[in-house]
Amino acid sequence: MIKKISVLLLAAALLFSVTACSMPDAIFSDGVNSGGEDVVERDPADLFSFMFKLGEYDLALPLNYGVLSTRGWKISEATETAAEEQPAADADVRVYTADSLLEPGEYSDYLPLAKGDSMISARFCNVDNNQKAISECKVVGIMLDAEFGNVPSLMLHTDDLSVGSRYADVVDFCGKPSYIEKRLASTGELVAINDVEFIETEEDTVSTLFYRLGDHSFLSFEMGEVNGVKDAVVNVTIENDTEPYKPYDYTREFKYKSDSIDLYKNPSLLGKQYTDFAYKYEGNLYTLPMPVRELLDDGWEFVSGYGERIPMGTTADGLIMRKGNTALRMMVHNYDTKYAHTAVNCYAVSMEACLTGPNVNILLFKGVTLGNQCARA
Repeated sequence: MIKKISVLLLAAALLFSVTACSMPDAIFSDGVNSGGEDVVERDPADLFSFMFKLGEYDLALPLNYGVLSTRGWKISEATETAAEEQPAADADVRVYTADSLLEPGEYSDYLPLAKGDSMISARFCNVDNNQKAISECKVVGIMLDAEFGNVPSLMLHTDDLSVGSRYADVVDFCGKPSYIEKRLASTGELVAINDVEFIETEEDTVSTLFYRLGDHSFLSFEMGEVNGVKDAVVNVTIENDTEPYKPYDYTREFKYKSDSIDLYKNPSLLGKQYTDFAYKYEGNLYTLPMPVRELLDDGWEFVSGYGERIPMGTTADGLIMRKGNTALRMMVHNYDTKYAHTAVNCYAVSMEACLTGPNVNILLFKGVTLGNQCARA
């Protein structure tokens, strides 16, 4: 049985008093944030802009199905036929068509789209509050696979990274993967993630490089053999369900810095027990709760959530930051008793590390880290 190993650091505001966190009673009371947003365009050179060129068209995820259909990519007639001929015994295996209904928040499987003799696959998501037909839903994923036969070119910025590209091509453009999965070629069973092995095997394995921000925000490149060439890309998947964020320049918030932020000191040693909440994260020692600015100072960048105001005395989940191709999701708390603030003036109270993302180098008390099969408390 494969066990997913993860580490969750949590210092929730409801569990610890301000005094226990070495913070003054009044926090962030010296001014309210200024409002406004600066709309920014996505940079096509940024891997996580989820911009790409499919054939001759520039696209970005998520997008409307109509954008693809007007460019010739239509849900395959073979899919429609399969749905009509689906045996009753296969009722539990859903075959999607353009008229299939998705519930609010529901994702479809990948289904084939054809343009002449070319084929891709697309994943759909209903982002609205009512049932909608797939043809009216957002396309959140595009997949190209060597098994499709005639595969169109897929360009990320200036690099053509499609089926048949080499491992070196992917790493040269995309950088170090967030993590690499190895699975059995015969069954798809998970064998290893990076250097952490789950099962020993002498069977053939398939490696997939993941560049990941979240469950539905990632790029993956499955390696295999194409036309006799080994170590080549056999499958490319781009998936993103988040609309481009329109943040403002968060540095304008720096002038509202509270004295309490200066009172925070990074620990010099790891904690001796879990209640110390002292840990090493990507080579830096921290203790929770800690100012979000500490992460900014150490090279982490905001991805989403940082333009939203967090009401005084409340905790918000879903803030995403990244350093290179490593992403983390956290909970932040606004300790101010008077004003709402954006994340830059709040404290991180929860940070996560997981083999499949965020695959972050982490070290806890008594040597607990990702990949431990057993740790003594």
